[in-house]
Amino acid sequence: MLSRWYGDESVRKRSITPLPERHRAENDDIEQQFRRILQSPDIPLERRVRMACSIGTVVGTLATGEAVFGDVPMEELAALVRGAVSDLLG
Repeated sequence: MLSRWYGDESVRKRSITPLPERHRAENDDIEQQFRRILQSPDIPLERRVRMACSIGTVVGTLATGEAVFGDVPMEELAALVRGAVSDLLG
């Protein structure tokens, strides 16, 4: 089912569009911050796994959002994503 959405041309096109240099640097910085947090032995493994799952939930929803949830008001979608992340984090 998800492969159908990820196969959508508009989603695929957005995902391969290069970021401007400034955004690429910001993206790299955010990615490094996530890596440091998720690799930290100071955070229990179960918590890190839940954090990684929640990040995947948000990214996956945003990547398919317009193609899949275009008819849903952004405020409603944001509330549902926050609820899903809250459930994942426990």
